[in-house]
Amino acid sequence: MSHPRAPGLLRKISFRRGLTLTIMTMGFFTLALIVLMGRFYQQLVIDAEQQTLSNIIAAESDQVMHALAEDVRQLGLDIQSDSGVRQAMLNRDSAALSAELANQFRRYFVTASVVRLESIIALDKELSQLGSVTRDGKAGSNATICPKLLEKAQARQGSRRLQLLSQTCLNGNLFQHQVLIPAGLAPLGYILIVSDPAHNLQTLEHHLGRPIEIYRNDGSLLYRSPAWQDAVLNDDILLAEHRLSGDDGSDGISILAQGTLHANHSKLGEIQYIVLIIAILATIATMIAAHYVTRKIIIEPLQVLVEQLRRSDAGRRITDKAPDNLKAICEFSELQELYDELQDIALTDPLTQLPNRLCFERRMEDLFESMRNEDDHHALCYLDLDRFKEINDSCGHAAGDLLLQQLADLFRKQIRSVDTFARVGGDEFALLLKHCSPSDAMRMANQIREAVENFQFLWQNKQFNVGVSIGVVPVSSDSGSIARILSLADASCYIAKQQGRNQVHLHQDVINTDMSATAF
Repeated sequence: MSHPRAPGLLRKISFRRGLTLTIMTMGFFTLALIVLMGRFYQQLVIDAEQQTLSNIIAAESDQVMHALAEDVRQLGLDIQSDSGVRQAMLNRDSAALSAELANQFRRYFVTASVVRLESIIALDKELSQLGSVTRDGKAGSNATICPKLLEKAQARQGSRRLQLLSQTCLNGNLFQHQVLIPAGLAPLGYILIVSDPAHNLQTLEHHLGRPIEIYRNDGSLLYRSPAWQDAVLNDDILLAEHRLSGDDGSDGISILAQGTLHANHSKLGEIQYIVLIIAILATIATMIAAHYVTRKIIIEPLQVLVEQLRRSDAGRRITDKAPDNLKAICEFSELQELYDELQDIALTDPLTQLPNRLCFERRMEDLFESMRNEDDHHALCYLDLDRFKEINDSCGHAAGDLLLQQLADLFRKQIRSVDTFARVGGDEFALLLKHCSPSDAMRMANQIREAVENFQFLWQNKQFNVGVSIGVVPVSSDSGSIARILSLADASCYIAKQQGRNQVHLHQDVINTDMSATAF
């Protein structure tokens, strides 16, 4: 005779008690996991703080290098316009030219330590050295040019030789910033300004509000803040590094900044303690809620069913009417209209009602996406109003705003429906011409230029004329990145201004023989 098997241990535990034990086990496991993962979270916080500081160093370094490039560009323009320098270049008198260049070290940018000049080099039209002088006053002994910069300059032809070229590179064991500036519109030659970026990067100590160190690529120290602390002796020191490389890919200089971990450690401990308390409270609340829900949804209905079965006769069916389902209808039309309106506001310039810079960049991204699947030609025009500042300063901002609004209406009449005309700055506009050849782009740009030239602005019985300088850049699948195209368009617009304003300048990678001039 077989005996019935005794129920297992788990079957002896009630449903409610089993649910409680399950929730408690999960809660204890969660608490243990929080404690064990605390160290990992702490390291993640430290790594995130370190990465954030590195990103800040990188961003501030870019700002410093951009400011250095602007200062050196202005210094180079001043030097190339010096009559003594130009005359010495015409005479090809190396001694006189070196003497004139030595005088340039007494300019404001150098004497005020805005720029730390290493050398100034004068080159002829064939990029052969005519004369040079270094910071120590020696003529030409240590003055060398970045090889990549020289290659780029030698490869240029036609009007492209009027463009400024800049390069950061490792020259010997020195990390340098070099700018090549043409001397004159029909260049007599070129002036090469060589500066030391490490001098300007020392200002990062002030911008970051933290002590810094700057090292060469060979590990030699260039600068150390007086407040720099030894990380070996202080465990609360956070050290972040950013390596600044040359434009040619060469190793540049390393910038290190120090932060403190004391506040982070303390805050992390507080957060971990709060998380533990929240986890305990959440576990208790989950247990209470689970008991309540289990009682209302499972236990009580089962108890009712058991009582009904006990009172029922054999074979009687027990039915229960289910509650009616409720339908909720959501109307999204008003929400969609609000979304469309907000999106339109976000992508429109409030003054001119033209697309703004964000909208224009999105259109550029869409155009680049479409060029992956089709081989077509487009064009980008960058427009900068001439004499706008004079009207704005003399008549007030109200006159300037009205002028921009009237010019916006004028621009709308000049473009096709497929094109995008946007306001990207105070008095700067951009025009994206789709399915447009370079010759057609030049025709449309000159058409806009002539319309602005013939436009007369009236303000308080006074009549004003304005002009516009336009840079045109062809766009195709081989044009490179959006940032490069925008940069080329801005540079072409700058050349148009340098050529006398109210001009159109076409950027071309290869100069066509049937188009001898790119400015109109």
